[in-house]
Amino acid sequence: MAEEVEHDEIATYGSLAKLADKLGYHDAGDPLHENLEEEAEFLDRLVELAEDYDYDQLTWTTFGCRRNLRFLVLFVGQIDTIFSAGCNVADMKRRDVLASVGLAMSTSGCMGLLATKCEPGEDEFATLQDEIDPDRNIDVSVRGVVVKFIDGNMVLHDGTGLAETTAPGWKEFNEDWFQRGDCVKISGLLDGSYSFSTGRLRISTSSEEEIETVGDAKREPPTIPDKPNATFDLDYRPAEKVAVVSHTEGESIPARQLEVRRLHNEEISTYPWYELTEKAPDDEVSVGDSLEFEKTGDLSLMWRYNEYWTKDMDVRWSF
Repeated sequence: MAEEVEHDEIATYGSLAKLADKLGYHDAGDPLHENLEEEAEFLDRLVELAEDYDYDQLTWTTFGCRRNLRFLVLFVGQIDTIFSAGCNVADMKRRDVLASVGLAMSTSGCMGLLATKCEPGEDEFATLQDEIDPDRNIDVSVRGVVVKFIDGNMVLHDGTGLAETTAPGWKEFNEDWFQRGDCVKISGLLDGSYSFSTGRLRISTSSEEEIETVGDAKREPPTIPDKPNATFDLDYRPAEKVAVVSHTEGESIPARQLEVRRLHNEEISTYPWYELTEKAPDDEVSVGDSLEFEKTGDLSLMWRYNEYWTKDMDVRWSF
């Protein structure tokens, strides 16, 4: 498949180079001719790999930004734009750029890959949510569409739910490796303790070989907003076993998106803000609003965007 893609790319760049030469776009034509030579060299490398059956090298680390694609000439009735790019093509989505020149492939992470439905892997996120064990980590094999990057972690959506994934070692995921809309396959460990305490799946990887770009997903990933910029203060009264949580600064948040998360006797319980106050689910929790909580355990205030995505609001206490 990879060899077939390289043949397609060679044909495409050859046609674009000739078209650029014919129309006098020499600044674009010269780099395209150089890129043709790079493609031919890479095709030879793929043939060698295929003969040796050494497919383990065909991972995102091998391909990641391997080409310095400096110019791409788009033909839509006439050539009217030349995009200068490193590993990204101007402000257009890669699938839109390729559609403009009639290609049925994408250049995810600066490499040619066929588009994919990006169906869930062997382990679906929704199923894993029910299998979380705080006392052990589980080997998993997942596949999902890149949604966004948060604090060096990559958020994936597999059609059944969401999970964040960590890069191996001290590395951090970023858009030099993957982009929103890429389909990524990961083999790693479901972090039981973290996933249990936060209510958010986290999958850890220990080596680069556990991460592979499958292609450019045909479906659009969901949008996850950033955690609201809001500050909550805690009035902690251990003698009375009462905690008062107050919104003191920043954005208003719908009451249905705020909850107290309680860990007690190795069991998790959640208490929505609107159930602890007189707020309706769609009412806004604004500066000056507060709630009282009297139950024992390890407790924290969480922002919940949906069933599979939560973030800590940095308010924690224990009774």
